[in-house]
Amino acid sequence: RASSNALAVGDRAVRAAIEYIARNLENSIGLNDIVRASGVSCATLESRFHQNLDRTVNEELVRQRLDRAKRLMI
Repeated sequence: RASSNALAVGDRAVRAAIEYIARNLENSIGLNDIVRASGVSCATLESRFHQNLDRTVNEELVRQRLDRAKRLMI
């Protein structure tokens, strides 16, 4: 599901970050890990997240974690 959402994002760095989050939800990842996976600076990634998704990188991480938790509860 998260990877299909990522495909709809045109920005390569944002897409890479979303996919990285989706692949690593079970792991203890943070902003620095996500930034490294995106290939751009932290400021650039945050800016592009706002432009493309109207949320922060951390908000996306929390959103994906909550979505996964909901799916596990069903």
